[in-house]
Amino acid sequence: MVDLAMNCVSTTLWLMLTLTFTHLIATKVGMIFIDAEVLREGNTSTLDNLEEGVIILGETDLQIQFENKAAKTCKGIQKQESLVS
Repeated sequence: MVDLAMNCVSTTLWLMLTLTFTHLIATKVGMIFIDAEVLREGNTSTLDNLEEGVIILGETDLQIQFENKAAKTCKGIQKQESLVS
């Protein structure tokens, strides 16, 4: 009977430690993701509010990765001018 009680206690403690460490790891990963997302969103809003047109291209494929409001407005004006001409 004592062995069964000790087994239950040790299993409960092991499970408590395992779940605590799992929770801490998941929380840390979540905080890293949130920090990265907040920084990215801050950078996007900062670049978007610039008066100059900013276009960021991919390093290898030269696809547009980011285009701020001023660059989009400038492209729209150029399209309108080309339609009028």
